[in-house]
Amino acid sequence: MRAYPVDIFHGLLQGKSVIYAAGRLENGETFGLLDDRVPPCFYIRTSDASGLDALWQKHRAQRQSTDWTTMDGEPVQRLTLPTVRDLRLLEKDLDHRGIRTYEADLDYPQFYRIRTGIHGMVRLEGLWQPSRHVNRFYINPTMSAVEGSPDLRVLALDIETDAQASRLLGLSLVSWQLQSSQRTEEVLLIGPPRADDPPDTHALPDEKQLLQRFRERVLALDPDIITGWNVIDFDLTVLEKLSKKHGIEFNLGRTKEHSFGKQSQYFGKGRMVIRGRQVLDALQMVRHTLTNFEDLRLNTVAQELLGRGKTLAIEEWEDAAQKIEQAWRSDRPAFCQYVLEDSRLVRDILIRQGLLDLTLTRSVLTHLPLEKAWGSVAAFETLYMGALHQRGMVAPTRGIDGSEEEGGTGGLILNPVVGLHEHVLVFDFKSLYPSVMRTFNIDPVAFIQGMKEGEGITAPNGAVFAREPAILPGILHEFFQHRAAARERGQAAAAYSYKIIMNSFYGVLATDACRFADGQLADGITTLGQKLLLWMQTYFTKRGFQVLYGDTDSLFVAVPELSTMPLAERLALGQKLSQEANEALAQALWAEYQVDSHMELEFEEYFRYFFLPADRQGGGSRAKNYAGLQKDERSERLEIKGMEAVRSDWTPLARRLQRELLAMLFQRTPPAQMVTHIKAVIRAMQAGQLDDELVYRKRIRKPLEAYTRTTPPHIKAARLLPRTVRVVRYVMTSEGPQPLGFVKAPVDHEHYRIKQILPIVEGLAPFAGFRADEACSGHTALLFKDDYDEDHSL
Repeated sequence: MRAYPVDIFHGLLQGKSVIYAAGRLENGETFGLLDDRVPPCFYIRTSDASGLDALWQKHRAQRQSTDWTTMDGEPVQRLTLPTVRDLRLLEKDLDHRGIRTYEADLDYPQFYRIRTGIHGMVRLEGLWQPSRHVNRFYINPTMSAVEGSPDLRVLALDIETDAQASRLLGLSLVSWQLQSSQRTEEVLLIGPPRADDPPDTHALPDEKQLLQRFRERVLALDPDIITGWNVIDFDLTVLEKLSKKHGIEFNLGRTKEHSFGKQSQYFGKGRMVIRGRQVLDALQMVRHTLTNFEDLRLNTVAQELLGRGKTLAIEEWEDAAQKIEQAWRSDRPAFCQYVLEDSRLVRDILIRQGLLDLTLTRSVLTHLPLEKAWGSVAAFETLYMGALHQRGMVAPTRGIDGSEEEGGTGGLILNPVVGLHEHVLVFDFKSLYPSVMRTFNIDPVAFIQGMKEGEGITAPNGAVFAREPAILPGILHEFFQHRAAARERGQAAAAYSYKIIMNSFYGVLATDACRFADGQLADGITTLGQKLLLWMQTYFTKRGFQVLYGDTDSLFVAVPELSTMPLAERLALGQKLSQEANEALAQALWAEYQVDSHMELEFEEYFRYFFLPADRQGGGSRAKNYAGLQKDERSERLEIKGMEAVRSDWTPLARRLQRELLAMLFQRTPPAQMVTHIKAVIRAMQAGQLDDELVYRKRIRKPLEAYTRTTPPHIKAARLLPRTVRVVRYVMTSEGPQPLGFVKAPVDHEHYRIKQILPIVEGLAPFAGFRADEACSGHTALLFKDDYDEDHSL
């Protein structure tokens, strides 16, 4: 029977630590298993093992010789312990004696996953028996990895409480399966049944009975995944607290163990442990989409992705709990609709964005449980340690042999050539840092060996990497192949997962949170990346082209000869130039380093017009800021990066105006028409017709009372609100900044002309042929620059 282990955990059985797992079988039933064949263990160097017989006996440790070594080649011995507690105590004793340990800090289930290679779907073989909590229970079954995607059941949860979260009003449950259309929806609330209660609404007389019914429904729906918006830090935490208050067993899982929360000082890092299931916070998963949101409130994200939001209109400064409780008391249909829609929104966001499929795919690729699948450090360490074991090596315990220096060298930025340009080709190194690692054999073990022997491939910063084929390039090679295959099969989730995992490896190697990190190693990657970008700049310059800008892995190259070609030939030339550049780079890398190049410079896009703005002082350029008119065989579109039009700290009016002016600039609109448009916008604004577009939106990052030395406008506005908010929306008035809903003075339109419109116009006017100050004033004389040709050419 094929199966998916949803949760792998450990417990005690007859005084020994054993592994348990629970999950979903391919026939829809649930299963559990016990495995006592892989006891807890860790390693020490053989040179440190003698003379400690009393210590081994004290902690009941069994010492075994192995043919394994540390990463720097020292032989190790394995210490096997009866329980995880024994292991932790022995590790502590050894640490006090100054004896190095290896893999002693590993979570036992993580160690089990690494040792057995269990991740994703497995084939279960062996005898089983029925169990109270699962349909089938196996003891020491034979398991082998198989292909396939599990059809898991998901439950979205939302609760509503009073303002103190001390009293429950009601909750909603929305259940569905990943690979079928089966769905259920229901609302549980406190109060007597009413004739106007919506369908699937269950009224309970008091809080205790509602909590009991909630637990019954969770066990009956039997989800593999429980989710919701901030479901860990709020919904489930409140339900746990209230269940304890009423003496109700808070066990929502597939074992007899109580479910419990683990709080964290960091937002979004808490856990809710429900044995046999996984709790995934939808709010945290949304962080991994490609969409940038103004904030991560459910209503904001839902409006952006689904075009709908919460059913009760509540401003952030309003008392939301009071408004919801009022609906609960006097408008039951509205309350039921509100609480139910919150769970529906979570479901529809996850489905629309494919986030559960992404999380499942990433979990399989990284060998991590679903709840930890998005952790970059854990993913790297688990993959790398599995490969280390295949080579007979062990990893250091975190904090042992680590470098205290983090990588500090970033990507190279080539100074932009300010101005308006024509016929620009954009070239981009495909997966720059992963490709650098593959090409130059960059890897923790290769680094240790290279620096020890002083021979190998030397990076510009002096880091040396041994030439013997290393682990990390091998992992990346497989990932590149699997990603290409996934793209050919149309498996977007898998292809995207491979990409983001590979791209995270550099960051992991640059932070001391990873046991394999080293600052010099990480800087070796970035300095090689810089060298490659400079090499490409030189290559294109020698070909007679002008490199207008470069940033880490991208080059923007002006190719004047494109002006005489049809569009299809322009695009074909871009492909041809990238192919020739790759061939030349491969030859250069072999000549200098004797390595086979895995670098691939791709032709990414073609801009008919391309604009690089000056800084606001007019004395230099602005890195990571540009706009262009992108053209391909199917469409033409305006692309903007970094400029005010795509920044949330500028008003909607300024953002809109900049987009309009850029479009006019690229369409070669005569300057008189551009000025006419600017003046029309100013007149409409001054007439009060555009007040809806004059709203500033600023996030408040500190308590209001912490602003003492200076008081920015958004803080002044926030202090006028009756309640503290995370994001304040305000307008500038004749009496200063005032928040929406509390605007009492006239809007200061002159402020917006000077602080929002004028800076936008100033950035474009020199390249469009008119003067910004006069375009933004009421004067028309001396408006146009003398050096602008009548035919409006550059």
